[in-house]
Amino acid sequence: MRNFYAEEQEKKSRGRLPAFPGTPDLGLINEFGWRLQGFIEDAKGRLRLQTLEEHVYCMGCHANLGVTMDQTFAFPRKVPGGDGWRTQDLRSLPDMPQSGHTAPETATHFECVQGGDEFRANEELLARFFPNGVLGLPAVRRAAPEGTATSRGW
Repeated sequence: MRNFYAEEQEKKSRGRLPAFPGTPDLGLINEFGWRLQGFIEDAKGRLRLQTLEEHVYCMGCHANLGVTMDQTFAFPRKVPGGDGWRTQDLRSLPDMPQSGHTAPETATHFECVQGGDEFRANEELLARFFPNGVLGLPAVRRAAPEGTATSRGW
């Protein structure tokens, strides 16, 4: 395992970008031998196979994480009280700021990527939250579970 990470660092220092054998139809394979095949919702809410570009983007994290056994991970959320750690209905979770930020997480993400996703390909979110190509914070506020976030000052 240590050799793998040392070799990877050596490749990066020489400017060699990672290459992943495979195709979206069959999945991309990382150097540990794990195969990743990704699906994402299309505009109608149906799953579609990710493009090669989307697969390679995902491999950036899933290809060489040393903190997992199989290069997969999840980001569960703990809510206060007795509900604690369990499957949560995200519709009822308030959109809170990340540590060190004042705007809620969704607004911060939209502002950073200038779209609903890193590829600016989600036309539904672009139309809804980026009128004329500019992030419309009032629309983001209205979409929050609480309907408005003005009470928190953003």
